[in-house]
Amino acid sequence: MLVRTAYFLRTAVGSFRARPLVHFAAFLVLALTLFSAFLAVSASAFARAFFDSWGSQAELTVYLKPFVPKERAEEVFRRIQDAGVGETRLVSPEEALERLKAELKDDADVLENLPKNPLTYAVEVRPHDRYFSADALEPAAAAWRAEPDVDEVDYGREWFDRFSSLEFAVRRLAAVFAVFVLAAAAAVSALTLRLSAFTRQDEIALLRLVGATDAFVRAPFLVEGVLLGILAASAAFAAVCCLDAFLLPQLASRLTFLLGESGLPPLGTWKSLAILMAAGVILGGAGSVLSVRKSAGTG
Repeated sequence: MLVRTAYFLRTAVGSFRARPLVHFAAFLVLALTLFSAFLAVSASAFARAFFDSWGSQAELTVYLKPFVPKERAEEVFRRIQDAGVGETRLVSPEEALERLKAELKDDADVLENLPKNPLTYAVEVRPHDRYFSADALEPAAAAWRAEPDVDEVDYGREWFDRFSSLEFAVRRLAAVFAVFVLAAAAAVSALTLRLSAFTRQDEIALLRLVGATDAFVRAPFLVEGVLLGILAASAAFAAVCCLDAFLLPQLASRLTFLLGESGLPPLGTWKSLAILMAAGVILGGAGSVLSVRKSAGTG
């Protein structure tokens, strides 16, 4: 077993030495595609977290009519809460006035001499994920508008529509791009190893002449593809670490108003290395199997 493994490794390394330019070109393209695919997947994951974070701040507000007594306001609140659309909270006129004063800051003095609080009771609803679209939220909003004590229901339908459409587009675009670059990486790996197999037809024919099995013939190409994938994944991870160290901190500092205090998540982690290595090995191995089947006449 050790002798065979050593032979397979020696043959794979010998192929690298015999055709350095071909393998170097394949290494560069595979590393670039792995790097691009990783960024696309990371961008998709970040987009999901970003939209979920912003989506969790969306609110629907049910404004009650002026001078509705507390008891009837609490009844409306309970009916809205029982609908199960999201987390609900009853805001009293006194609390609403204090909020307004906090927003006005230095100009809050204009509210001190009011003869009566002009604000009304309101119910704030933070929708659950399944209601985070205008189409899903509108039936509930329409039902609450029909309440006799409700004056207005506001949730920014246009904003909901645009936000959900943008979220859908960003996620799908990132997913399509990731699939595209991974498919390109597999094609490049297969093409390179196919060329390698073609240039070694005489060696393969000799192995068959002495009774080598298909598995024995394929093994060096499989090792070659796996090594190529590991090298490309290592280079892609190095590029990710450079990006993580030099570019992302500057980008996060300029997007603080969007990202908040959490900033951008780190990319150069052990988990990222494991993902890239696994992808490199799979792509390299799959490319080698495909190339040997088509060019070496095995299987």
